[in-house]
Amino acid sequence: MVIPKGRNEKNTIRIGVVGFGKVGRACAELLLTSKDVDLAAIVRRLDSLAQPLPEVFSKIPVVSHTAQVHEMDAALLCVPIDQVEGAAHDCLQHGLPIIECALLHGEAFQAHREAIDRFATRFDVPALVGAGWDPGALSVMRSLFGLLAPEGESEMRHRVAASLHHTAMARRVAGVKDALCTEQVAANGTRQRYVYVELEKGGDADRVAAEI
Repeated sequence: MVIPKGRNEKNTIRIGVVGFGKVGRACAELLLTSKDVDLAAIVRRLDSLAQPLPEVFSKIPVVSHTAQVHEMDAALLCVPIDQVEGAAHDCLQHGLPIIECALLHGEAFQAHREAIDRFATRFDVPALVGAGWDPGALSVMRSLFGLLAPEGESEMRHRVAASLHHTAMARRVAGVKDALCTEQVAANGTRQRYVYVELEKGGDADRVAAEI
């Protein structure tokens, strides 16, 4: 997909980051270092607008909706998986191209891609799907390893990181300050993932556990 260049004085592509969790923040920081792409804005939930951002973003507009940004060529969606389709529909119906990086596989990814395709076709606006790590960059790396060993047999195993779906969802529970995830393999080979949370002051551990 080719995104038309913006109409700003530097003739750079202007990208807005929708969502400011760990992924959104990392993407925003990277955009600040780019020479041919500008960070147009950071889009956050209404209840998060008052939260302070690091000093490096002091000159970047922070808004609650992409429509509030006058010059933006595309939106990079960095929201939780269950919010991606809604955010994609909202951007596309306003004529704003999207780039999204939801971590989905198999039938779930196929259904997700078809849903985004319907939105993009209906509103005649470009959408780039699966542009994150997996699917995305990992798929490219897997293909490159296949070229290095065309006659060999490759095996890939997924391992949890400190912050994935489980921790992202846990952090959204009221009373949770932070969370991390780990994995343990049982004697029979099955994997069990454990989520550890840090409660906010006054947080109710039983209620948080029940919601998670």
